[in-house]
Amino acid sequence: MKILLGQINPVVGAVEQNVSRMLEIIRQAKADGVQLVIFPELAVPGYPPKDLLFYPELVGACIQANDRLIAASDASLCIIWGNIRPNQTGVGKPLFNTGYCAYNGAVLALATKSQLPTYDVFDEARYFEPGSAATAVPVFECFGQRMALTVCEDLWSHDCFSLDEKESITPVQYSSRPLDVLDAHPMDYLLNISASPYVVGKPAQRCRLIQRIAQAEQATVVYVNQVGANDDLIFDGHSSVTRPTGQQWVVAGFQEQAPVYNDALSQPQTGFLTQLPTPTDELLEALVLGIRDYVQKTGFQKVFIGLSGGIDSALTAVLAVRALGLENVTGVAMPGPYSSEHSVTDARALAENLGIRFLYLPINPPFQAYVDLLSEGEILQDLAEQNLQARLRGTMLMTLANREDALVLSTGNKSEVATGYSTLYGDSCGALAPLADILKTQVYELSHRLNALSEAPLIPLNTLEKPPSAELAPNQKDSDSLPPYDLLDDLLKRILEDQLGFSDLLDMGYDKKIVSQTLQRVMRNEYKRQQMPPSLKVSRKAFGSGRVFPIVQQLALASGSKAKAPEEISIE
Repeated sequence: MKILLGQINPVVGAVEQNVSRMLEIIRQAKADGVQLVIFPELAVPGYPPKDLLFYPELVGACIQANDRLIAASDASLCIIWGNIRPNQTGVGKPLFNTGYCAYNGAVLALATKSQLPTYDVFDEARYFEPGSAATAVPVFECFGQRMALTVCEDLWSHDCFSLDEKESITPVQYSSRPLDVLDAHPMDYLLNISASPYVVGKPAQRCRLIQRIAQAEQATVVYVNQVGANDDLIFDGHSSVTRPTGQQWVVAGFQEQAPVYNDALSQPQTGFLTQLPTPTDELLEALVLGIRDYVQKTGFQKVFIGLSGGIDSALTAVLAVRALGLENVTGVAMPGPYSSEHSVTDARALAENLGIRFLYLPINPPFQAYVDLLSEGEILQDLAEQNLQARLRGTMLMTLANREDALVLSTGNKSEVATGYSTLYGDSCGALAPLADILKTQVYELSHRLNALSEAPLIPLNTLEKPPSAELAPNQKDSDSLPPYDLLDDLLKRILEDQLGFSDLLDMGYDKKIVSQTLQRVMRNEYKRQQMPPSLKVSRKAFGSGRVFPIVQQLALASGSKAKAPEEISIE
């Protein structure tokens, strides 16, 4: 049987656009003699549609789209896709998250998702009623093959892990196991449509899990995942076909693909990878995709980036050029009274290496005007004066972008965002913060990798080697206010991803003072983070939709102290 894996990049809410793309692929599949076409979970509305599901306009458009897709099937082609379905039982939520299977102009099977994730970035129980054991995994026959259809999470709850390595791509344990229904129904094919967001290392982990499921069920598992980025979520694709032996073909990730798998062939087939990229290269691809889709799906083409001569703005600029093209990226150097000479020369060198437009706009005149205006009443103090510089730069960037119908990319990294080492309405302003889930040590790792991938280094050597500094005060360095980044980043991963507390961290050997200060910084700066632009989620726990944390709180730390009053510390 010839199977097309429709790894598409849908736009949330753009039902007509999404369905037109699906029908285009279906037409080509018919011409190529394909018998089964499979698209991702909620491919019609795009994932995640969030509160758009409360709008009758979206629901109506999605239901009408089903008729067009059903009609596209015929006696030679079976089509599977994800869409919403009205719950007509009168009990529970008004919609089901459904996998549709159409053959010969009629619906052949419906899979109603039963395991609705509500952890991290997911909140499907807000919108959908879960399917029952009888409706979650339909079993049907097509072209002489016995098949079962599942929707995303209903596959991951399968308990088939080896004794020495128990992995899961979900942090929850479900009480039911939808695939139990297959125990009495030997399958030829187990099909899964998914919208599984990216996290570093997850594609390889997902592939290993699918291999175990294929071997446990003794069925060929066909997994089709969404690709593209929607808001803070990146979907990596990496759809796959896995035989009962564990032999696996994986579709290239981070791009729309529609390869055809032919079960009559045993060798690697066109459109499939020979091996997965390294985690570092994978992460670069994810960030580039995240920037491109955020900018273009919101209707923009161009971006402005403040170039400080530092490593964060340099990495952001390189990623933006890879995502949008050099003609759509403008770098702006805005030196102030405490800026070093190399801050400008390094920024200019980066712009020349990338071939992007470069603007030189010193902030000294407006800064002095503010100081003169405000100093009579003794309003300005050292920290306020530092933050004023950052806010002037933010205002200039936003004005330039506004004038040219462009977006501003914020350059802050996760280490800074976590500890509040930024200025609200200054360097934190913008439409998107691509590095806000990337720790400072990762920034260096990605920057070195990008230079290695280029014929000539793009990021200047001095940018990579000089000590990080906000340059908002004389001889200022990040290390004056923060622990060394290798120590800080290790600690932040324990706090944010592992969710360890004060006592746990002390038991692991971390310094008591550093632990206490870091925990206080993380907790007291939530008010900043909730006013920052969205980030691109690439870690197990990112700031944003997956971390619901109160701004107004006084949780006493295990050391006995409460989070101190907020303060602002600027960087870049």
